[in-house]
Amino acid sequence: MKIDKGSRLAVGPVVQMKPTLLHLLYLKQDTELVDGTFRVDAESQPFRFVVNLSDDLHRFLRYNGRDHTRKHIMTHIVTACFALLQRDFHIDDGEDGWQSDRNLVALAEYLEREDLPTWADSEFRPEVVATTLHPHQLLVSGDSEENRDG
Repeated sequence: MKIDKGSRLAVGPVVQMKPTLLHLLYLKQDTELVDGTFRVDAESQPFRFVVNLSDDLHRFLRYNGRDHTRKHIMTHIVTACFALLQRDFHIDDGEDGWQSDRNLVALAEYLEREDLPTWADSEFRPEVVATTLHPHQLLVSGDSEENRDG
């Protein structure tokens, strides 16, 4: 990116250009959590998921980019994010509801384009939607991670 001398940068709400759930995740180390655990919270302005991770889990996710286990953990995190949306944002309560947030509207539109229900639909199942978007890839006997990931 090139910024010319004298240019001004505006600070304002971030809009996700590629509205997938993974772009709404903020992975944060939480020294209070027991090893191997995480907790998902929502943060607004703009909306994002704060994934509080134990020290070991944070380190693992940060440094094992293409690891097979990492993909399973991320699918679990995505399921937890969808469950949070279903629990806390299934009803749009007007002016301050989820439809007033551009990131959540973009995420809902993304799910609809993928022919999946949103958290506002009665047939929404967080685990089904998460594993449809990010399916578990099982290693078959004799397979190695290098062969699966390409």
